[in-house]
Amino acid sequence: MDASHLDILKGLLKDSAQIKARQELLLGELADLENRLFNLENPQPGILGADEFRAYGQGEPTEIRLDLPLNKLLEIYQEAPSILEPLCQRAALLPDTDIVERNALGNYWVLQLENQGFYLLPRPGDMRRLAQLESLEKLFELDGAVQIREDFCLQRPATLQLLRRHRRWQLQEKGSLA
Repeated sequence: MDASHLDILKGLLKDSAQIKARQELLLGELADLENRLFNLENPQPGILGADEFRAYGQGEPTEIRLDLPLNKLLEIYQEAPSILEPLCQRAALLPDTDIVERNALGNYWVLQLENQGFYLLPRPGDMRRLAQLESLEKLFELDGAVQIREDFCLQRPATLQLLRRHRRWQLQEKGSLA
């Protein structure tokens, strides 16, 4: 074999190695896409599909029950509360009562967990206003001498009992903030 044939063989071997590496990369990407497609076609409990998500919040509220354990809800609330917002109904405490009513300008979120009932959470971002409201003390225990601030920790949401579907709930047990 002469030098030109060796150069051609070296080039072919190099091209073959590059093709094999690219093929492995593409097979990995294909497996990832197959997993994503499977997850889209087979939604996990407690996760809304795109159509359900778009329908929620239009007109009368639909009944959405999250299939999550309470500790997972608290974790999501602390880390990325905006994920929960479309799944919650805004509410406010009625004056001189322990009744929470749906209110588009309310300082709280109401949501329902599958087989666990209704929960009340302070609406993130409203804590400066909430600090001035006595409703906060009616709905949540403030651990120690907690100063209300933006970075509070929700230890336990308040529990509610349904009075009127999608409209009113009565405080069953205070939540806890730290």
